[in-house]
Amino acid sequence: MSMKRFRNLLTVVYLLALLKVTLFKYPLEQLRPVVSNNSWAAIQLRIDLGNFMPFETIGRYLSRLDWRVAQLNLFGNILIFIPFGILGSQFRKTNSWQKIFVVGLSASLMIECIQLLTGLGSFDVDDLILNTLGTLMGYFISKRIERAWQKG
Repeated sequence: MSMKRFRNLLTVVYLLALLKVTLFKYPLEQLRPVVSNNSWAAIQLRIDLGNFMPFETIGRYLSRLDWRVAQLNLFGNILIFIPFGILGSQFRKTNSWQKIFVVGLSASLMIECIQLLTGLGSFDVDDLILNTLGTLMGYFISKRIERAWQKG
């Protein structure tokens, strides 16, 4: 298998895992009633319950006494998108930090909007911030590894 095919396969596997973790994290029998309720009132309620204020959720987690919950939510959102930045940096069209920033932000926004519209999660602008940060970290990790590889 060529390196390009392996990278493409790894990217598909990662994206499927990302969707599983972000959208399909609950058993199917729990998802059916949520997804089937897509009335305008249900969507409006999900909009009302969403967080559209930057750093509100992050601040709430940092002020909590339960640091394990904060770590899971804050670092989890960063860590899950690091592979996105690493894999994305390997494609010719996304090989600058500005492009990977836009691609990572767009992917995270798409996931958040799907969560908002379907009820498969809740919209949180802080997830966009943390996911995009993870994407950029992955990009810079990848570039650092590439430079070290070329020198060595």
